[in-house]
Amino acid sequence: MSGFFNGKIMATIPTQVAVPSELPQDLKFNAGKIDEFVTTDEKFYIDRFGNKHRTIAGMNYDSNQAMLNYGYVTKKSFEVGNTIEYSNDILQWENNGEFYRWDGQVPKVVPAGSTPSSAGGMGKGKWIGVGDASLRGELVGPSGLNLIGAYSSIAELMSSTPNEGDRVFVTGYNEGSVVGGGIFNAVRSSLEQDFWRVFDSSVTGIKWIAECRELSLENFGLSGLTENADKLSVLNKAFDYCTSNSIREIKVNDNYSVIENLRLTNKSNVIIIGNGSIEGIYRKNVNNNQNTPEAYDNMRPLLGASKKNSTINVLIFGDSISTDDPNTISFDATMWAKIKSKITDDNPGKEFAFINRAIGGQTWANANTKPTSTDIEWYTDPNEPWVYYVVQPKPDIVIFAFGMNDANGFNAGAMVSTVNKVKSALPEADFIFITTPAPSIAAILPGGYDQPIFQEGRDFAAGFARTFANFYGYSYLDINHYFNMVRDGRDILNCELMKVEEVISSSFIASTYCHDFSLSAVVSSPLIDESKVIAVNCGLDPEDLIYIGISHGKYIVSAKTEYVETYYTTTNPVKYVPEYDHTIQISVINNTFRVWIETALIAEGKVIRHGGRFLPSIKWTSGNGPFSSVTLMSGIPRKIQQTMVDNEIWGIAGEMADTKYPFGGNGVNHYSSKGISGIVSPVLAKSNLKIPNVYNDGIPESYYLSLSQGTIAVIPAKSTREGNVIHLSGSIKSTIENGEPIAFVPKNATPNGTVIVSGLTPSGVARMAVNIDGSIVLASGSAVDLLSLDGVSYAV
Repeated sequence: MSGFFNGKIMATIPTQVAVPSELPQDLKFNAGKIDEFVTTDEKFYIDRFGNKHRTIAGMNYDSNQAMLNYGYVTKKSFEVGNTIEYSNDILQWENNGEFYRWDGQVPKVVPAGSTPSSAGGMGKGKWIGVGDASLRGELVGPSGLNLIGAYSSIAELMSSTPNEGDRVFVTGYNEGSVVGGGIFNAVRSSLEQDFWRVFDSSVTGIKWIAECRELSLENFGLSGLTENADKLSVLNKAFDYCTSNSIREIKVNDNYSVIENLRLTNKSNVIIIGNGSIEGIYRKNVNNNQNTPEAYDNMRPLLGASKKNSTINVLIFGDSISTDDPNTISFDATMWAKIKSKITDDNPGKEFAFINRAIGGQTWANANTKPTSTDIEWYTDPNEPWVYYVVQPKPDIVIFAFGMNDANGFNAGAMVSTVNKVKSALPEADFIFITTPAPSIAAILPGGYDQPIFQEGRDFAAGFARTFANFYGYSYLDINHYFNMVRDGRDILNCELMKVEEVISSSFIASTYCHDFSLSAVVSSPLIDESKVIAVNCGLDPEDLIYIGISHGKYIVSAKTEYVETYYTTTNPVKYVPEYDHTIQISVINNTFRVWIETALIAEGKVIRHGGRFLPSIKWTSGNGPFSSVTLMSGIPRKIQQTMVDNEIWGIAGEMADTKYPFGGNGVNHYSSKGISGIVSPVLAKSNLKIPNVYNDGIPESYYLSLSQGTIAVIPAKSTREGNVIHLSGSIKSTIENGEPIAFVPKNATPNGTVIVSGLTPSGVARMAVNIDGSIVLASGSAVDLLSLDGVSYAV
């Protein structure tokens, strides 16, 4: 008879007859139970009355537990040999000091010279280690850390419930990362969570505080993130923490890229160092052993001032940065004060009168007309234009210092007009231009100053002032160039060319911003239509253009910009247009442009253009064409060591543009004393403001001609003195009528009496008189199209 018994299928169902029962079915049932007692892995069996009893497996389990509870009997050793008689006997392996118990049937004979492996093997039913020697060995091994429990992330750590004094390990800042973790201690503390070293826990009053933690972006949680918003959030936390704790540097160890579509307010207040990189942060590089900032001397000889035997008048004409007290803590800690000291120091024994005609909040457009406010002591007649008060004191040196308020609204025409007005009234005065820096990116006034329109706008104005002065031979203090190195860690006038785009197209507009460039364009067929002109944009303003056209079967090149019109033209085209597919290459590097046809250089000259990053283009002036392919080599500013932050240069940013202490500045665009020392002073130190003695044989021999209003230099016009002979060079255009001065030679090139010389024009020879006052006057011929001064010489 069979059926279910206590949940199991049994061949025989027993009776409930009292013990002892000799009934056949009870005897047969008990025989099955004996087999179950001996062979099953279960720890107990059920008798015919439903009672539990231990099996052999159960009794072995109990004895093992007893051994664990009451201890082992130790014996020597695998090497010596021995016999395991009981389950709580353990045998030492002297090789590693560990003890092992036998998990199989006892007794167990172990021959001399054995090991756990040779005497039965390791694992369940075999030898099992019972000591901690092996564990200790593994813990001190190279992978011992794997045996210790750890939190997987800072988030998991913060959600834990610690006891004060707990010491734990975190694998990484973010889930799945192995960077940014470390050892943390649970400490009762009132420290604020900083997302770097101190973190909250789920227990009030207890903080997790990291041990020996490096100040790095990884330890703020940058590693392992994939979402751009998460990366920007980490960067903001890191930059804000450093700024609020007056920490200038933070480290980055790996390479990252972001899209800066969220404001990183304090990025310009922190210098990033380390061997890593972060691509995509506007005007931000990582300091990792680049070159240090270096200022340059862009001064020309101050020949106008050299003519004065009496007091030399020096006048500054600009905006608030140039005033006597632009939120400074001392009148000695201003740009104007440093300029006055430099001029005085460079010219011992000379007398100077310094005149300030700067007015806060003004632009070049105001300079060309009237300021927005005339409530100034020296501005006695509000009906007079501003320039009137500039020329009235008859300065020998005029310093132009505008641009901080011009930004993207910079008016090149106003600048050119202002300069021409002053030049007309003061033909012998020396001009010095000061290029403007950019305001604080960290400024927190409404709207902020972090956007490219505010930063590139200042570079836009500075670039025009720089190239204009360089082209016409004026001196300039290039504050903007040095500022870009010191704060932004980049040399905008020393770019490294990198191939970034190659397109199959009849015309081309770049999608990659650059400061300099080289374009190589393949002309797909011979150019024979002389009405067609190729236009190359070479600056941020759409009027910054280089033209390539055809005249009488030859290539000609010209260059123009806003309000200056054409300032360069090839005077003698020499390269015929090839009758086959050929390459035109145009490069604009720093202040110079060059044009090649195949390998022949057909044009080279100084360029006048606006500054700032831009998108180069090349195409017909009307319509597309004529190229089969175009390749762009983009000029990326060379990386420079950043040495200052915005809060140092301008003062600590706040909600008001007022004087900031302890170092001054207004937190936006007025220098602090640190900014003066770190930005202005190095440029002045490098610049030669010594006024030459015209009777000293040691003065430089080559000088630029001073051009009258209505005259422009196509090729910079110079005079070079060799002994008593003056050689002129360069090319000019002039709309000035005959009999009026079109230009002036410097003092060391003035003749003792009027001399008549000849220059070449497209229509023939032009006769010129060089007078004892240095003026050059056309006696015959015209300079409207072009007047070449090359080869003109006379004695003095």
